[in-house]
Amino acid sequence: MTYRRIVTDIHETLPRLDPHTDAFYQDPYPAYAELRDKAPVYEIPDQPGLFFVTTWPLVREALMDPARFSNNMPAARRDTPPPEVIDEVEALRAQGYPYRPALGTNDPPDHTRYRKMVNRAFTVRGLAWMEPLVDEVSDQIASSLPDGEVID
Repeated sequence: MTYRRIVTDIHETLPRLDPHTDAFYQDPYPAYAELRDKAPVYEIPDQPGLFFVTTWPLVREALMDPARFSNNMPAARRDTPPPEVIDEVEALRAQGYPYRPALGTNDPPDHTRYRKMVNRAFTVRGLAWMEPLVDEVSDQIASSLPDGEVID
C-alpha cells in the first residue's frame, strides 16, 4: 500500500477537516487530538501536498529535514489579504513590493536569515516591557475560572 493510498483511506474514516473555518480557529484542539490518534500525518482535503503533522516525533523529523519536508508555500496557497487591508496591500505591491514568504513559509537559507532578524526581538531584555501586560491578562483569565473545578 502506498503512502498516498494510506492518506486516502484515513480521509474516508475521518470527518472532513477545514483548517480555514472560524470554528477551527476558535477551537482546533479536538481536531488535533483526533488527528494525533487516527492520522498523525493528515493531508488537507482540497489542498494536495499540504499536511498537518501532529505528533512530536513526526514534527521533529519534518522540521529537521527541509530537503524532504518543505515549508515553502506555493503562490496558489496564499490567502487573499482581509478586505479591510486589501487596498493598502495592493498599493504597496503596486509600488514594487511583491509578496515575500516569511519565516513560517520558508526553508533555509531564507528561513535562517529571517530568523536571525526576529531573534533579536525575543531576548529577555527585548520582551521585558510585556511583563506587566502578561501579568494583567493572566490575572484576568485566572479570575474568570470557576473555583474548585479541575480545568484542562
